Amino acid sequence: MFVEVASGTSATRRSERPRRVGGAMKRVDDETRHQVAEARLLALERDQASGAVDTFDAADDVWEPSDDSDATPSGNGSHRRKRSRKADATEQSVIGTKRERKTLEMILVEDRAEAEKNPNLVNTFEACEVGESRYPSAKICSVCLYLAKYQCARCGMLYCSKRCHDIHRETKCIKFAE
Repeated sequence: MFVEVASGTSATRRSERPRRVGGAMKRVDDETRHQVAEARLLALERDQASGAVDTFDAADDVWEPSDDSDATPSGNGSHRRKRSRKADATEQSVIGTKRERKTLEMILVEDRAEAEKNPNLVNTFEACEVGESRYPSAKICSVCLYLAKYQCARCGMLYCSKRCHDIHRETKCIKFAE
């Protein structure tokens, strides 16, 4: 079962059994990493377009005291007025309003249509250009957003600690995206 290998003065023991790495744990090339990143972006885009993420609506957030005896003040029988923020919410025109969700594709199409109608307008999304940064890119942990020191050998994503690596391996690594 074990083979002793004598090299020089020290002898080491190794197993004869071949090591097998699971198909899900093989290292991945840059092309596959790019495809997985694109698939994740498309999934996020689909989630936002479908309205899965709900916006905060201030009109729905109303504080009402419970009917417990502790909530009513004791004394001369005076009753407090129930506090409500509905009146304040109607005054706020921007905060808490629900807007139509638009994907980046929808925004680009609308921008092109506006540029065709009005040739004097600048096509902002397609005409904007930013130069190279003079600072190096920040290496940030993909789990907790702290500075990352390590990189996943399989998918190349960054992480900062053993705990973050375990979370990354369980939830974010490429093997679950395939």
